[in-house]
Amino acid sequence: MNTPGPEISRNPAPGAPDSAHIPGSDTGAGMQVAFLGTGAGMSVTRAHTAISVRCPDGTHLLLDAGSGNSALRNGEALGIAADQYDAVLLSHDHPDHLSGLFFIQSHRAFINPEAAPLPVYGTAEPLRRLVNLARHSRLKVDAPAPGAAQNSAGREVLRWQAIRPGRPLELGPRTMAWAFPVDHTPEAVGWRVECDGLALVFSGDTRFSPELTAAAGGAGLLIHEAMCLEAQQPMAAARAHSTAAEAAQAARQSGAARLLLTHIDNPYHENPQPLAEEAAAHYPGPIQIAYDGLQITLTQS
Repeated sequence: MNTPGPEISRNPAPGAPDSAHIPGSDTGAGMQVAFLGTGAGMSVTRAHTAISVRCPDGTHLLLDAGSGNSALRNGEALGIAADQYDAVLLSHDHPDHLSGLFFIQSHRAFINPEAAPLPVYGTAEPLRRLVNLARHSRLKVDAPAPGAAQNSAGREVLRWQAIRPGRPLELGPRTMAWAFPVDHTPEAVGWRVECDGLALVFSGDTRFSPELTAAAGGAGLLIHEAMCLEAQQPMAAARAHSTAAEAAQAARQSGAARLLLTHIDNPYHENPQPLAEEAAAHYPGPIQIAYDGLQITLTQS
């Protein structure tokens, strides 16, 4: 399914880019987005959050890594092998968003034992959580030195790269990304990814966030969590999450061309239509509910 979005100008962000320039095979076919996990933290029928983004210049990003082998399994079902990712962008330190990384890395190393270290970007807290997981898991990964995880042979397989919100990262020949603060856990962020005039914004987990609406200005696609309906807003707020109405308000205020709701809680797994209907009351643009295995392409209008 094609998901059209307008051509936009670059979102200004302070500071010189951090560089992790990774050449890719130019696809010239829009920004291809695949949802490998779309369930909330206590999901019983959907995998946890993970999103594959293949940019027009060939750069292949993973936004969050789900938990267990869910992102790995769902990616394989869509023809996305673990060794295809050029970088991982993490939103925050909860295990349903990052603990699947070591399963992805284990299979990546199995496919190509000589692969270069996979860059992993996040704020300090999720990177600390990953280092602890690496030290205490038995997934053929260790983290004996700051900044990198090694396998048992001493070869670097992951490279942690701490980021500062608002500072752009050069991730590919024409792909840029930067994080922005959101209202969830300490140091939680969302991400904006741009390539060839296309812009995608991912909320991560958050309450309604003015920082997000600013960062999502003019985006062709806003991927925003929507755990429940406005009737459950006190529960959502207590857990630092958003309702469908709040996600829609963020899309309207930001001027995003399209809204896609994800991080769906159990009561709405079989029938998410109430979420779409509530969002439509607050946002006039196209609305879609994500599901595990959904693939869309963001193109120029």
